[in-house]
Amino acid sequence: MKKVLTVAVQGNVSNLSSEFEEVEIIQADDPKLNKCKSKYTVFLSSGFTYGEMRPLLDRAESTSADILTFEGGCLFKTSLIKHPDTDTNIFSLQISCILNCKSIEKTDVVPFKLSEVIDCDGGALDRLKNTVREYISAKTKVPVDVYSYARDLICERLVLVYKSYMLAIRNGADNNLLVEFDRSIKSYDMVLYKVFENRFSHAELEKLRAKNFKISFITAIKYKKELKIKQ
Repeated sequence: MKKVLTVAVQGNVSNLSSEFEEVEIIQADDPKLNKCKSKYTVFLSSGFTYGEMRPLLDRAESTSADILTFEGGCLFKTSLIKHPDTDTNIFSLQISCILNCKSIEKTDVVPFKLSEVIDCDGGALDRLKNTVREYISAKTKVPVDVYSYARDLICERLVLVYKSYMLAIRNGADNNLLVEFDRSIKSYDMVLYKVFENRFSHAELEKLRAKNFKISFITAIKYKKELKIKQ
């Protein structure tokens, strides 16, 4: 039976089962990914579990869109995906794939319960900065609805990264890296930055900037709760 979906996982796949005849699981950095014949591919971090998969598979079989979204992520036409580098993180890979697509169809299906730890070290900030630059350079090459989807995902990620990194600062991370990162993102694209500010709360960001992103114990508790980090 021809596969409808390839689940390309970053991390260990030894304990994962497809559970569905139309689904195959492969490691994201496996060279076999280039030879997959499935209609769509999704990139996930290891640790996910299945949710409403059947509605997603039915929709994938019937649509011809380059991107099919679901709650928390999206599928890409397998034929449009370039083989990822071994050190490419899932989020950067998703944005690169989105910017290579021409059509998008959105759903409210929740096919996966995702388990992803937000990478928030200095290198992660640089990788996210590169992703933002890639997004900006694609502005005139991507349809408006696809480009808007990429912007929304980047803004959601920025909120998570800022809060995660501020928690890391309390544990000794260099707050100046986030200060510089914040200035860079603002200088790259003001529209993107304003959308991000609205998602985060402009007033809250102004207070955090004034403190060079050093947060109080109370704020740390708040962010841990929002990020579902165990106290």
